[in-house]
Amino acid sequence: MRGAAVGLIKTPVSSRISHCVSFPRVASSCAPVFPVGPHQPAQCVTFSANRILLSRNRETPKAAAAGMGTVVSPDHTSRKYDLIVVGATGFTGQLVVEHIAREYPSKDAKFTWAIAGRHSSREKLEKVRAQVAMDLDPQLADGLDILTYDVEETASVDALCVQARVIISTAGPFARMGTSLVDGCVRSSTHYVDITGEIPWVRRMISKHDTEARSRGVRIVHECGFDCVPQDIGVHYLALECARRGLTLGPTEGVLRDSRGGVSGGTVVSAMGIAQSERQELQSMTNDPLYLVPPTSSEIPKGRTMAAADDDDDQDLHAPLVGKGDADLSTPPLDLPAIRERLIAARPSSSLWTGWYELSQTMTAPFIMSGVVIPTVYRSLVLSQKSAAAAAGGAASTTNVVSPYGPRFSYKEAQAVGGVVGAVVGCMVYILIGLMIAVPWLAPITRLLAPKPGQGPSLETQLNGMMFYTFTGQTEEEGQVAVASLQDEGRDPGYRGTARMLLECALCMVLDKDKLAESNRQGKTTSGGILTPAAAFGEVLIDRLREAGFRFSFELKQPVSSSSSSSSSPPPS
Repeated sequence: MRGAAVGLIKTPVSSRISHCVSFPRVASSCAPVFPVGPHQPAQCVTFSANRILLSRNRETPKAAAAGMGTVVSPDHTSRKYDLIVVGATGFTGQLVVEHIAREYPSKDAKFTWAIAGRHSSREKLEKVRAQVAMDLDPQLADGLDILTYDVEETASVDALCVQARVIISTAGPFARMGTSLVDGCVRSSTHYVDITGEIPWVRRMISKHDTEARSRGVRIVHECGFDCVPQDIGVHYLALECARRGLTLGPTEGVLRDSRGGVSGGTVVSAMGIAQSERQELQSMTNDPLYLVPPTSSEIPKGRTMAAADDDDDQDLHAPLVGKGDADLSTPPLDLPAIRERLIAARPSSSLWTGWYELSQTMTAPFIMSGVVIPTVYRSLVLSQKSAAAAAGGAASTTNVVSPYGPRFSYKEAQAVGGVVGAVVGCMVYILIGLMIAVPWLAPITRLLAPKPGQGPSLETQLNGMMFYTFTGQTEEEGQVAVASLQDEGRDPGYRGTARMLLECALCMVLDKDKLAESNRQGKTTSGGILTPAAAFGEVLIDRLREAGFRFSFELKQPVSSSSSSSSSPPPS
């Protein structure tokens, strides 16, 4: 739900004996070869299904032998590319390509990469390559490989995934275009990041793949754009800074103080799809704060298949997880029912009227992305507690590792407005946007008013964009209030900012592998599974975002006296 909203659906995966991955041609020779070097053009490469299976099996015996409770690191030494950008012809995909070409030019040779899309998009991919070579990096004209694949053919998807250390995907709607790609990444032990905000689909991927991805040490990280990197990492940064000072973070408020940007046609189409086809799931998401902590494959009752995880009508997988910890980690089980009960008790009484935020000292209106963000932050909470418990219980542990999120932590989010009148107007706009997205008979009007798919904010709008978030939490010691902020300027958060955040998430696993491994060893991050940005990358991502120009700050304040203001009596507008 970048810019304004989020998106949606799903497709089965078929299989076939062979397929072809296409690279740029330079001659009429039919010899199937790989490109020899990063700046040498290549030709068409044909893989058989057996060859793909052999490539995959070279990396999986350790995982199979280790058992489901042991995490192993995938062997990526034979991978041709560090990164493959899938969906490079889309609006956000082109921005990712632009960022790589500008910030990591070919002459620096920091990593190898390629762009990819469906077979039908080859001509568009060639135009993207030509444009970026002309504008930014001439060496890419014959040095950037183009790969194509068939999203519905298992062998074709596997042939793509097995060539990369990390897949970057901007190809949505993800429930339709992304399922087979995530399947292939897990099978091929390939790390994966995307920019989806399609929470029902994310839940299905957790139920389907979390156990196997964790056992293989494969990070599948959804929501690496405007939803939900600023919020998930912002809250995580606040918790870490409190922990460094010996403080325990409790109830926390996230407030979008200001932002400038636009919306793309693809985002609107995706948002309309999820609102109209996932109504039951959206209701479940509203009712359950731990919506993104569903049963994983090891917790599905005997006799049921994981294929049910992709069935919208399967009610068992939508029920809350009662009385179970994570069976795949050798850690004390978390009391998820108690956590769920506490979080339900802490949430606001209404999602339509957010009103006065006491800790943040501001009047607010509902923020359309909060329904995506809050379940993600709570998944980070649970994963952080599991990682800390696993590290503290390890044989090599010499310190008492604890999660930076306190036992009374809860989270709510809204956007700042100018007083009571602004809150009323904001509430009305929130309802209107919801109707425009969710009501089928309004769809023609929405499509007429929105940009066309593939179109988005102008370059001027992108470069004049900005984002300013604050995260304010009550600490349990001495009643202090902790405030963290995250700001970015010169990039609209929904697209240019999203592309940079997505890229930096991927580069955590390419350029900062050693830092990430140490963070995993200390229980600060999680080494495998279906993860959130905070759980997967933690401080490593915070450092990379800082280097990319995002500004983080932290301060402690004394709480405002309850006699001067209260939740029921905000300052006059």
